[in-house]
Amino acid sequence: QRNVLIEADVWLTLQMRQQMILTFLANIARTFEQVFFERQGPVEAKMGCRTCGASTQPTEKALLKCPCDAALYCSKEHQTADWPHHKAACKLIRQRRAELDSADVPTRS
Repeated sequence: QRNVLIEADVWLTLQMRQQMILTFLANIARTFEQVFFERQGPVEAKMGCRTCGASTQPTEKALLKCPCDAALYCSKEHQTADWPHHKAACKLIRQRRAELDSADVPTRS
């Protein structure tokens, strides 16, 4: 067959090499993570405004929560400014949550 772009044995060799590279990279990432956490110690996640990072509103009230519960904001202005960036993820999160709720699958809270 002259129209074959790549021979089967070459294709298999490339597939094997690709798998080896992916495995190698996964191992490097795992090793890096272990070394990082050994040196760094436990890392505490901090929640803040998606726009400016503030941990409270200017009036010292709690942050405003987006309906998807995945984004926090210190002001309505920051929420509005971030909306073009957060819109797709927000919609997807709420859609997925609705699917899980309709399937009666328990979710973490």
